[in-house]
Amino acid sequence: MRTFNEVFEDKTKYGTKLKTDEYQKRGIYLIIDQGQKLIAGYTNQKEGVFEDVPAIIFGDHTRTVKYVEVPFFIGADGVKILKCRIRDANYKYLYYALKNAEIPDTGYNRHFKWLKEVTIRYPNSVKQQKIVDVLGKVEEIIIKQKQQIERLDNLIKSRFVEMFGDVRYEPKYHGIPLRKICTTISGGTPSTKFPEYYEGDIPWISTVSLGPNHIDGTNAKGYITEEAIANSATKLIPANNILFGTRVGVGKSSLNDVDICTNQDIIAIIGIDESKFSRLFIKHVLDWYQPYFDSIKKGATILGIRSDDLKDVFIPQVSIDLQRKYEVFVEQVDQLKSKTQKSLDKTQLLFNSLMQQYFG
Repeated sequence: MRTFNEVFEDKTKYGTKLKTDEYQKRGIYLIIDQGQKLIAGYTNQKEGVFEDVPAIIFGDHTRTVKYVEVPFFIGADGVKILKCRIRDANYKYLYYALKNAEIPDTGYNRHFKWLKEVTIRYPNSVKQQKIVDVLGKVEEIIIKQKQQIERLDNLIKSRFVEMFGDVRYEPKYHGIPLRKICTTISGGTPSTKFPEYYEGDIPWISTVSLGPNHIDGTNAKGYITEEAIANSATKLIPANNILFGTRVGVGKSSLNDVDICTNQDIIAIIGIDESKFSRLFIKHVLDWYQPYFDSIKKGATILGIRSDDLKDVFIPQVSIDLQRKYEVFVEQVDQLKSKTQKSLDKTQLLFNSLMQQYFG
């Protein structure tokens, strides 16, 4: 076992930070930030590129760990560049070791102090390479499965544009404000002073649950009682409506397949005439407006949008037959996504098990 300081040294001061408005979609060099994606952007700038690779990147706020083997720039704050003090180190092994490290989530704070307290198993180089070979193969499968899901998502987006155009900038059809085809209901949070409110069987969700086309309450934040509903601002939303996030996940939406309650960050879109509009079609129109919703967020502490901002969105007046045709296509693709996601979950479980086996 070796301490963090025995193995690593902080080389962040030798990296060059670029602002987000300097990011490009293509370029010679990578820009690595502390986000979940490996690559934040690209640049053609040459001066200041970090060339002492391979290196390991740690997200001070996000706790993400990344392995980088080509010259790069760093994006914004919160990025730590780590190099190994040991000669001829196996950086991929060290990447996996840090990826498995237990670092407490203390919110949007700096976590590097916790990382510096970890100890690392450091076997001989032959054993390190064997571990890297096994984990690398499993991780490669995970990456391919994630790419397959992303391709299926892009297939749906392409089909949407093909059928309906860019509903924001180049729509194929005239639109009608959402407010004219539905009503909305806001949610709320039952008082935590009464723990018994959270001992029921009615799913109560936050925006964390939103995003998939359909949700069934299995990933609920809690399960509440009818008494909790009666004594709070939350309301029971009947199945087969649309739930839309107005704060902390602005723009995310899902169709609820079961009766459900929500917190105050979610608006339920109800009363849609199914003979004229498909709920799934409306959900995907709202998805298309995601960048717009992000651009108009306001708030002193928590950013969000108003219900009127949502209700002002234009929904294309498309024949219900065409909407249903799109709906069938989406459901077919979703079945493929579901199968791929199940395989991904199994592979991820194997990866996590191996990490625990190798690193404890």
